[in-house]
Amino acid sequence: MAHISKHSSSSSTPTAAANSPSSFFAPRTYGAIALAFAVGLLAGSHALDNYNNTKTSSTAAASATSAASAVVPPEWKTRKFWPADLEAHFGIHAVPTLLIPETLRPYVDSHDITTDYGYLKNQDLYDNYARVFGPFIDTLPTRAPDERLYVQWTGDVKKFGVFSTIYIPSGTFLAEYSGLLVNHSRSTDYEWSYLSDIPDKDGHTMSLGIDAQVVGNIARFINHDDDPNADSVYVPWRNAWRVLYVSVRDIWPGEEVTVSYGANYWETRNKAAATA
Repeated sequence: MAHISKHSSSSSTPTAAANSPSSFFAPRTYGAIALAFAVGLLAGSHALDNYNNTKTSSTAAASATSAASAVVPPEWKTRKFWPADLEAHFGIHAVPTLLIPETLRPYVDSHDITTDYGYLKNQDLYDNYARVFGPFIDTLPTRAPDERLYVQWTGDVKKFGVFSTIYIPSGTFLAEYSGLLVNHSRSTDYEWSYLSDIPDKDGHTMSLGIDAQVVGNIARFINHDDDPNADSVYVPWRNAWRVLYVSVRDIWPGEEVTVSYGANYWETRNKAAATA
């Protein structure tokens, strides 16, 4: 099963792997980006208003924890799980895109992400990301279920992973890494850091992250690989940072989709293991 604490802190400095001008889209012109994205779409083919109900959140957390720790039934190791199966089988509250709870909404709305260090450092790159992917992000809540990808057992080491049903050319949008925006997550295993330093009511910088432990979509199951076929892209859209997965080379039917979790993830996990 994928573990996604790609950025262990809420630094507003983007990582070189996913956000610097040397990454996936940087060598390409905007026209080439748009063309690749359009071709990918042709070939590849808010869910909630409020998520502050404690009882609902606790139930979902217990369900997800139980599913993650339980012995995997033999029949689960041979079947495919589609996006519509995630809630029933894994206890994941399915949302198609980033969910910002009402408790954090005032802080996020009052912050201008175009003042973030990472945005200012790579403004042209991020503006291109927004032009290419932004309008598509708006369609995610109303799109039909995407069955290009499915979850399947990979083995005792990685557990579950994500695979493709079709040929997906390089440059194709795969999924938004959806989840619940949280402050001080209980677990960073399924978390992407939010690229803004936003103060709380006392003036302290919050440790914000997009947490898909109990709220998310199929992207939370995508595993790490040192030579991945997909990349993570931060997209500034409607004054919020969104994390998208995009293919960086052709992906074939039955091939596992992978991304690089980044150095911060492994450093954080190694430190945690050393102090356990």
